[in-house]
Amino acid sequence: MENSNVVINPLGIGGSIIVFLIPATALYMAHYYFAPAFVQHTGQPYFVAYLTAWFTTMLMFFVASIIAYHKEGHPVKIREFADRYRLSRMPKQDWIWILIVLVIQAGIYFGLGFTAEWLAEIPIFAPHPVFAPEFGPAGG
Repeated sequence: MENSNVVINPLGIGGSIIVFLIPATALYMAHYYFAPAFVQHTGQPYFVAYLTAWFTTMLMFFVASIIAYHKEGHPVKIREFADRYRLSRMPKQDWIWILIVLVIQAGIYFGLGFTAEWLAEIPIFAPHPVFAPEFGPAGG
């Protein structure tokens, strides 16, 4: 990072909890309150409400990160922005690992799909009642 005169102090446990709770609360509210209200008022499918809630919260997080970047005193230049957010090209090895993990994940998903209805009977694994049936084990 070229702007090395900027000192960023550690948050500590209290600051870390706050930084976690704000987005966690926003996501919880968006998916458990906004999305069902959106479905009720618009009649759109739950998946549309889910994506709307997700996109809105991610946009808020992105705007907050841009504001924080600016408050840190960084110049508005693409190279400095990429350095600060550690945006760089991934090496070929990382892409290979991504492919391996996706194949393993797909294998586990399809290999254990038959357990979905059984797991949904266990309260801790059951989909939240507010979620639409298409998010449940039957797939709607």
